Amino acid sequence: MRITDRLRSLASQRFVKSVGLLAGGTVLGNAILVLVLPILTRLYGPDAFGMLGVYMSLLDVLAVAACLRLDLATPLPTADEDGMSLLALGVISATGFSLLLAATVYLMPTQIVSLLRQPGFEPFLWMLPAGVWLLAIYSAIQFWTIRKQRFALVAETQVVRAIGGGGSQVGFGYLGISPFGLLMGHMIQSGLGSFSMARSLWKYDKNLIATVTPKTLWKNLKEQRRFPLYSVPESLLDTAANGLPLVLIAAISGPIEAGYLLLAQRVSSVPSALLGSSISKVYLAEARPRMDEGQLGVFTRKIVKTLFKTGIGPFILLAVSAPLLFPVIFGADWERAGAMVTWMTPFMILQFMASPVSTILHATENQRIAFILQLTGFVLLIGSIVMAGRLIPEWTFEAFALASAAYYAIFLAVVWRVSLNH
Repeated sequence: MRITDRLRSLASQRFVKSVGLLAGGTVLGNAILVLVLPILTRLYGPDAFGMLGVYMSLLDVLAVAACLRLDLATPLPTADEDGMSLLALGVISATGFSLLLAATVYLMPTQIVSLLRQPGFEPFLWMLPAGVWLLAIYSAIQFWTIRKQRFALVAETQVVRAIGGGGSQVGFGYLGISPFGLLMGHMIQSGLGSFSMARSLWKYDKNLIATVTPKTLWKNLKEQRRFPLYSVPESLLDTAANGLPLVLIAAISGPIEAGYLLLAQRVSSVPSALLGSSISKVYLAEARPRMDEGQLGVFTRKIVKTLFKTGIGPFILLAVSAPLLFPVIFGADWERAGAMVTWMTPFMILQFMASPVSTILHATENQRIAFILQLTGFVLLIGSIVMAGRLIPEWTFEAFALASAAYYAIFLAVVWRVSLNH
């Protein structure tokens, strides 16, 4: 075997091992969260799940911009000193953003809940800035940990978060504290795991902290300016397109319909959560060396094909069985959520294939294309819900599911096209 072939083989083995470590923790963490769902659906009603869905959707949209997407850039520079400066920038940005959000929530609570058409959400508004900060700090430290290839530690945090978050929700549910228990449990889950990764950083990398100065911060902010300029708007549109539909459906059809949608999303996203997010993180770490070898495009297309072969069977099985099994597993009140899963299956398959390798757009400095794609998705998804809500409100969810399938088909086609040029 030639040396180049041997190196390529070792790289493939490293990728598989890294994915295995991350996937192991993600599988176990998500298994815990899925197993606890039948308990939660009997402790909390669909309206409480709807309130949780509104909170989670707002949290995801806000948290993704908190670090200015510099957390995503942390694994990319060659020098660890630059990576540490990007981590520091992410933490500083997340803290400032959360303080600004806290001031807004304090000064304008009535206006916010009126805009959301969810007056019952006002007592929980304070959880938004707290949850955003916890989630953003976790993301910033996690990408540093990934940069250092401490994948076992990241996997461990996934399990800790699932146990802490799910356990808290069950405990509050048995005490009859609804919907507060669902929201507080999720907020606890958002922050768990950060301490263990920060402790690892202090133990192994604390000498790099001294290299962070105003000069290095400014240098790295300028070098990675594409992330704040293009990736922040793109990611805001992406998370808004994924999260705001639930908020809009809650406003149009009520929190009960939103609760059904949240459960359907939780269950139908299991295949993506088990493998997709782990592959995405390791793919980002591998992107630079693969691109230097001129193999990024081939590598990307191979992963897409593997994802299709891996995911098509479980998704189809889920689509067929969900309407029958949901009332049995989650209770008679949740039959509507099972029907929603069937409608969501086509776009979940396409999302499962496209999302893990979508970071090719960032690795190849195609942030502008990514932004245009997310803008297209935002207009398509939000537009379909708004139009259906005005014309055929009883079909609002179904319009959203069909528009989602169209969007992810476009997204996958663009990612595939970009891969052909690399």
